Amino acid sequence: MESSSAQDQLARLANEANQRLRANDLVAAAQLLRKASAIDAGDVRIKDLWAKLQDQEKEDPLLRMCQAYVQTGSEDTRKEILDYLHRESVRPQVVEQCFTLLSELKHSASEVDVVIGSLIRAHGAQKYFASELRDHPTATFKLIWRIGDEAINSISTLVLSTKSWSSETDRRTALRNLFQLLLARVMSGDNDDLETAMKNVARLLAAAPADVGEIVDADSFDSILSCLDIRLPTVLRSQATLAVAKTLDIMPENGQAWLAKYVTSRVAKQRIDDLLVAFSAAAAVFPIVPSVAAMLFLTPTFLESLVLILERNRSAHKMQLAALEMFSAACIDKQCRAAIHQHCTDWLSELVESGTEETSSSIAALILVKTEGAESPVQGSNGPRVQTERPDDLVFLMKNMVLNSEESYSKQAAIEAIAYASLQPKVKEELANDGTFLSKLVEILSDSPTGVPTLFGGFTIIASLTQYRPAQSEEQKRVSQSKAYANTSKPEQVHPADLTDHVTARCKKILDVGVVPLLVKRGDKASPALLSIISQILLSLSFDQKSRGTLAQQGAVKILIQAYNNLDISGTMPPPPAQPSDTAAPVRIAAHALARILISVNPSHVFPSSAALPMTSAIRPLLSLLTEDHATEQRDLLPTFESLLALTNLASADQNISETIIRLSWPTIETLLLASNSMVQCAAVELVCNLTTCPSGIALFADGSKQAKNRMHILLALADVEKLETRRAAGGALAMLTDWEGAADAILEKPRAIEILLSMCGEERDELKHRGFACINNVISVEGAVGERARQSIKLEGGVEKLKKVLTQTRNPVVLELGVEALKKLA
Repeated sequence: MESSSAQDQLARLANEANQRLRANDLVAAAQLLRKASAIDAGDVRIKDLWAKLQDQEKEDPLLRMCQAYVQTGSEDTRKEILDYLHRESVRPQVVEQCFTLLSELKHSASEVDVVIGSLIRAHGAQKYFASELRDHPTATFKLIWRIGDEAINSISTLVLSTKSWSSETDRRTALRNLFQLLLARVMSGDNDDLETAMKNVARLLAAAPADVGEIVDADSFDSILSCLDIRLPTVLRSQATLAVAKTLDIMPENGQAWLAKYVTSRVAKQRIDDLLVAFSAAAAVFPIVPSVAAMLFLTPTFLESLVLILERNRSAHKMQLAALEMFSAACIDKQCRAAIHQHCTDWLSELVESGTEETSSSIAALILVKTEGAESPVQGSNGPRVQTERPDDLVFLMKNMVLNSEESYSKQAAIEAIAYASLQPKVKEELANDGTFLSKLVEILSDSPTGVPTLFGGFTIIASLTQYRPAQSEEQKRVSQSKAYANTSKPEQVHPADLTDHVTARCKKILDVGVVPLLVKRGDKASPALLSIISQILLSLSFDQKSRGTLAQQGAVKILIQAYNNLDISGTMPPPPAQPSDTAAPVRIAAHALARILISVNPSHVFPSSAALPMTSAIRPLLSLLTEDHATEQRDLLPTFESLLALTNLASADQNISETIIRLSWPTIETLLLASNSMVQCAAVELVCNLTTCPSGIALFADGSKQAKNRMHILLALADVEKLETRRAAGGALAMLTDWEGAADAILEKPRAIEILLSMCGEERDELKHRGFACINNVISVEGAVGERARQSIKLEGGVEKLKKVLTQTRNPVVLELGVEALKKLA
């Protein structure tokens, strides 16, 4: 018979377990019942509570689905679990049981990995895994690691989130523990799941540098650098590159010292494997810390001895390839380019000419193109440049590789080499005249996966072929000539291939091979860098007015509006930089290309009412060009001028567009009416003329306010300037506005108003005569004192005789009709 103390303990445990069951805390209830069963497993109360627990467990839908999935492995059940985890909060009481069930599954490892990864991220389950990581970091990591990539990624997400932790100290401790365990996996040298470990090491370094950066030491950094080996998968190398970059950013002095030791010690051994990993690491870090990498690269005798090693080991193709990648990356530095040109040209030329290894040949050609014309370090910055005919041969070779190679790596290198060579005018002409090459290039760029380097290189080629020389103002031309005279040299001569007609012809050939549909397709999900190039290409293609209709028909307007919105992330134009440059911001280039196209097309065709893209979406990009570009030293007024023309075209299509333009940018437009540049001023007046057809536009000039009267006086003055087009636009605005009493009254306040209106009637061109007579008719038709004052003023100016004389000299029926009507009212 059991003692009373045991019975008391059993009763207490049963009571507590019952309370936990009522609170739906199944985990705690199960723990209490296990203790009770150890005292007396046959006790009726304990048996009943176990049965109640099992019933409650069966009631939880997630647990029920997990049990079914373990039994059947049904894909439909797995999908149900994932759907539940994405929609519902998980009951904390069943998390452990679900996790235990799923983690013990042996079949369909990748599918189970996805489910467990979703469970770890699920709301309601995170606190359980946080406590496990806090209390049992190593055991929990080993279990999660065995499950797979998704589970590890989810644990990384958990330690970076502050929501599920009882304290920040616990979270940071778990974060550091996880980072150390991942780093140990990288250092183990085991290639299985190395990609997963490196991806999460790089992620934690990027997301929490202050917490985990100091954990990296010389040995672990050595292991990370070893993952840059070109024999390893590209994804692993890219993650290792990110980890290296973050480490060098966190601890620059230590990182650079470890990097230098890693490369120099392996090069000193002169064994193929050591050289291969050293070259791979140097190639990867050149873009990250070019000055440090260049210092190693330019060490005395380094290149000379390296070339000897490469010549002795011609059969070590992977090592040669790693060296070539290093040389290509080193070309980012001017001194390195010169050193490669001086010491490696013969070896590189032999690789190209032999053609035994297609990939090596293509990269060698790329390096030759990059270093062609580099200055010898011995000659100094003012020494003679070495020029050869090699680029012609290399371009021919690279074109053939693009057309015929089956290796994507070789094509990528060939396209990059052509991109460099295409900066030369003669090469531009050669490429543009090769329709087969252009069509193949468009095909490759259309089919290439998003994000591959081939896209950037290919679009750079198209940008080079279509690029016009930047227009120079008279001031810029004078400065350029002054510099040339100061240097006792002739002003720069423009190569014939860079003349406008040659570039326009190349643009036509590029259009003919279907480049616009390509730009639209790739621009939809392009990076900011690629969007910038696409915008520049479209700006060049839109230079020729004849091409603008084709551009609009093939979707250029839509992609340019998208480019503008994506490049202008903040929603506003960028602030002025500390040091202005001569290059327009990419967002401004996209807006300028849009303006050019919208000058020459019917807006209602580009923006049909049934389309998802409204006409108003073009207004903000166009208005952004009306203000000064702070990114350039000297303002280029061409974008402003062409934007005004495009806005004028849009305003003619819809009064709502006019209202929006006025609301968003009237002060700027009003300022441009007084622009010192006559073409910009004229375009601004033409826009204002179209804006005066909407209620807001009329009110700006005719509401009787002082500001409105001042604006009418400015329009009147503009109707008297020398430039015919400006007079015509101002006259058109006056003809519409003087139909309103407030505007007519404002005009008559100006001493020379009637003289200017009569002068318009006496213009040689009928279109201006028409505007003048319309204004005269309007002001004399106003009822009351304003109309009487107008009629008296015209008579005092001898207007009746002047108008009669004009009518004897015209046969235009509209002018004659208006003139006769005016004379009747003046009689």
